[in-house]
Amino acid sequence: MGVDADNVLVRVITLNEAVMATVKRISTLPDPVPDSLIAADDRVCPGVELSSHIGHHLVPSAIDHIWYLTSSISGTRNFPVFGAFTLARSTIETASTMLWVMAPYDRRTRLMRHLRLEVANVNAARKMMQSQNEVGTFMGYSVAPDAPDEFVAGRRAAVMAAAERLELSSAEIERPPTITSIIKEAAQESGESPQVFLDWQIASGAAHGKSWSGLLTLRPKEGWGSEARRKADTDRSGGISMMVDIAERSLVTLGRGLDRLEELRATTETAG
Repeated sequence: MGVDADNVLVRVITLNEAVMATVKRISTLPDPVPDSLIAADDRVCPGVELSSHIGHHLVPSAIDHIWYLTSSISGTRNFPVFGAFTLARSTIETASTMLWVMAPYDRRTRLMRHLRLEVANVNAARKMMQSQNEVGTFMGYSVAPDAPDEFVAGRRAAVMAAAERLELSSAEIERPPTITSIIKEAAQESGESPQVFLDWQIASGAAHGKSWSGLLTLRPKEGWGSEARRKADTDRSGGISMMVDIAERSLVTLGRGLDRLEELRATTETAG
């Protein structure tokens, strides 16, 4: 049975409206109340604040990717399957990471997750800066040979100081979380559908050009007679329908993350 193209169009329009509502929600988030839980979290982690990681990196990345994902679905006759899956994968990863970090109600667990990510970020920054040194320039600017070491050392010192305040051992924060565990745990802890992990597997496979992902590309059959053209249009609608499914679930994950962020910003230390 074919996919109803008109129904798919209605779903795309509804999805676009939901994404724009989320963009507006993010732009109008109220400031944290004095002595909020997230402000208290930040005081434990000066230099590697949780609010900075969430607000300056994870939230903008998630909303940018899902915004461009919905634009790619609705803005072209020739549906860019692989490119859309790349945007979907990034949306799922960043939205799930945001939710995973903030989900625990226990501060120590919440900040341990944050610091584990920060250790992974520091290690990745070191590798990137080593490559940058080999090139000798970055965006047209020369790079001081000791700049990477100073940055990494300062960032790592801030992470270890925060771990000490929380009485976390080096072993507890040196263990980098995998994106697989992040997506699964975020879904479990928030009551999300296990389908989110399957969405990520599908999107990741297509984004990386895995051979099995060819099952998902929905290419038109040979020939362009009226029947073949009708089949191609149906396949395209089916592909968009699947992508809308993924985008809708990704938006729910992002919404749950924003719910938790608002809770951390609105709840005081005493109430928490």
